[in-house]
Amino acid sequence: MKKTTIFLLLAVISSAAMGAVTTESHIVSYSESDYTFSYDVKGNLVIGTADGDASYSSSDEPGLPQRSFSIAIPGSRKYASSSVSYTKRLIRSDVRIAPGPIPVPTDGRVEDLPARTVTYESRSYPASNCFYSLSTQWSDLSIVHFIMTPFVYDAAAQKLYFIDSIQLLLRTEERPANEFGLNTYADRELVKSIVVNKDAVSRIPAMRSASSGVSSGQEKIDYVVITSEELKPSFVPLISWKLAKGLKSKIITTEEIDSKYQGVSGQLRIKKCLYDLYKNNSLRYALLGGDDTVVATRGCLAVIRGKEPESIIADDIIPTDLYYSCFGGNFEWDANGNGTYGEIDDNIDMTPS
Repeated sequence: MKKTTIFLLLAVISSAAMGAVTTESHIVSYSESDYTFSYDVKGNLVIGTADGDASYSSSDEPGLPQRSFSIAIPGSRKYASSSVSYTKRLIRSDVRIAPGPIPVPTDGRVEDLPARTVTYESRSYPASNCFYSLSTQWSDLSIVHFIMTPFVYDAAAQKLYFIDSIQLLLRTEERPANEFGLNTYADRELVKSIVVNKDAVSRIPAMRSASSGVSSGQEKIDYVVITSEELKPSFVPLISWKLAKGLKSKIITTEEIDSKYQGVSGQLRIKKCLYDLYKNNSLRYALLGGDDTVVATRGCLAVIRGKEPESIIADDIIPTDLYYSCFGGNFEWDANGNGTYGEIDDNIDMTPS
């Protein structure tokens, strides 16, 4: 929503059985100029975005571009419910919308795909122009994530509508005391770069603590970026995208890790952090963000053996990120304690956890 404007209209507190309920009203404004309209070889309308930043709900439904929309609330509160209201206007008639693009791998060459036959049902799309995705805990703040689109397509009548503004009513409620045990401080500037209610972030009381908040055991973390404080802002767009896709994601700095975890080396402290997140926070994916001056590499012995017994063609110390993802066998990869990592008698398990 490059040109989207956001307004906080009101906040109403009422009594409810579950505790105090707060209602916030946000208006999201859209402009047609932020979107592109073209036709494929079969005459289907293809809707894109001017900046190329959008996702689509399904490759089996009309391709209506959608974007994430995130709101910060105090960590002591949680999402309760939401509702939307809007007025739509007709912008095209007698039009068939091309289905959403087919997801393709991002680690290989992408080939052009032929235009597909439109096969989706003759009904109105999407099911909701604004739906709740998930909430993520950022220390003493929570971020509520929504997915929104300004388009409505009546497939039966072949009519496309545009919504200039959507009013979102967000209702939150107090968390039970046993659900909120985080007393660490979220980086306000980082949170502001993600959410739409930037001014409200500054007004949310901070709860500072000596604890780094690297891992709490109370929050699920699917995806983590390990990087430095200096590079942290550079990874915010990536984290925002991961959150929008439904992955509970987080950035953790090497400075935070060094202050919390014990170990004779930075590599070992990082590995202990990843193991902690894996064991206590259900970590699935990790990105090491930076070169070896930012995230230290672990050099391991690599040996190329010849056909003859005991013959060695070459051996050298090479860096490997497997060190950070394999928790079985000897954790430090130096069981014999000689300072050379990855030797056969170091009892390493090279199966990524």
